[in-house]
Amino acid sequence: MIGLRISAKIRYEYLTALFGLSVSALDTIPTGQTVSTITSTANILQLGISEKLGTLIQFSALMLTAIIIVSRARIARENQADVFYRLSPTPGP
Repeated sequence: MIGLRISAKIRYEYLTALFGLSVSALDTIPTGQTVSTITSTANILQLGISEKLGTLIQFSALMLTAIIIVSRARIARENQADVFYRLSPTPGP
C-alpha cells in the first residue's frame, strides 16, 4: 500500500515537471515515450519499495523480539539469584 502511494506521488511529480516544459521541448519527445517512462519507472520503484519495506518490518520485529527475550531472561536470572541468596545458610559464629 505504501509502495502504491509513493509510486503515485512520483507519477504526479513527473507529470507536473513534464507539463512545465515548453511546447517545443515536448515536440522533440517521441510519442508514447513519456508514458512508458513513467509507467516503467513507477513500477520498478513500487516493487523495490514494497520489498525493502517488508524487509525493514521483518528486521524490526526480530530485533524487538530479541530485546524482549533478553530482558525477560535477565529478570528471571536476577530473581533466581535472589531466591538462592535467601535460601543459602548464613554463616554462624
